[in-house]
Amino acid sequence: MDQETAITEAKQLVGDEIAEQLDAKDWEGVAARAVTFDEARNRPGHPDWVPSYDPYWLAAEAVTRLAIRTVGTGGALEGFTSEGSTFKFSTGNLWAMASALRGMSPLSKLSGGLGVIQVDGTLSDYANTAGTSVRRAALLPGGQLVPGELDWT
Repeated sequence: MDQETAITEAKQLVGDEIAEQLDAKDWEGVAARAVTFDEARNRPGHPDWVPSYDPYWLAAEAVTRLAIRTVGTGGALEGFTSEGSTFKFSTGNLWAMASALRGMSPLSKLSGGLGVIQVDGTLSDYANTAGTSVRRAALLPGGQLVPGELDWT
């Protein structure tokens, strides 16, 4: 799925109240963390890879970005008003939402998830270092690293 389509679907997944709290630059930034295999099953970093994005992972990254921001706003973001009541999104609600969205992603079925790192404009593969956790790093089939602790040697 191309980036624009994935962003549109991710916005639908998180709902208007959350989607509107991120600007276009935010959405493009989190999209960079949601790359996936293309339709030909080429992995990111493969020379024939066509940029492809997972909308569930993208949505999870967007909500994670908002959860981090809530720490600086007293633990809650403005949500929406209905029938005279204002509802806020708490940090805990946002973390739970991000986790649920990641769990819905096909990428979560891989060895702990998927992600890549971009160095000098090139998607690159790295070997994982000992002791990395699913939260910090994961592997693609074949042992290529996803972000987290990197072995630069």
